[in-house]
Amino acid sequence: MMLRTRRLHSPSLLARGGAYPDWRWTNLALLVAGTAVGLGTVSSPLPWLGWEGYLFRLVGIDPQAGIGTSNIGVVIALVIGLFGVLVSAAPAVRRQERSVE
Repeated sequence: MMLRTRRLHSPSLLARGGAYPDWRWTNLALLVAGTAVGLGTVSSPLPWLGWEGYLFRLVGIDPQAGIGTSNIGVVIALVIGLFGVLVSAAPAVRRQERSVE
């Protein structure tokens, strides 16, 4: 909604094959990437969540000390989700808006 300059085309929202695709594969890929990076950069003291923080271990950071306990992964996942979609969706939104003129 932040990228749109015009209202949504209501008939296209109600029917398949309208101006809007069923899936935006870029958004799905960003969701998967944000989830993987987010879970890889958070940690939990619970034993059954010991697998979290796997990206910290890859770079030699202890997930139970220092920045490993900050749960910075939540912020990183939010940034990937917000800016990834803003950058990748702008051309698609412009095409959609031109197609329903």
